[in-house]
Amino acid sequence: MLNTQEYARLRVGIGNNFSKGRQVDFVLGQFPEDELIQLPDYLDRVGNAALTFCTMGIQAAMNNYNQ
Repeated sequence: MLNTQEYARLRVGIGNNFSKGRQVDFVLGQFPEDELIQLPDYLDRVGNAALTFCTMGIQAAMNNYNQ
C-alpha cells in the first residue's frame, strides 16, 4: 500500500540456534523448557520496545533494545 520500503519497522530475531534450512521447524516448534521459563521476561522486553518505538521513536527504541 505504501509503495516503498522506506518506513520504520520493528523486527524480532530468532537467532541461529537451528539447523540450516530448518527455520520453519525452529519457529513453529515447541519452546525448550529453559526458554519457557524466560518467556515472560522476553515478552515484557518486546512490549517495552514496541511502546518505546511508538512513544519515543525508532532511535530511542534502537538505542535501548538492540543488542
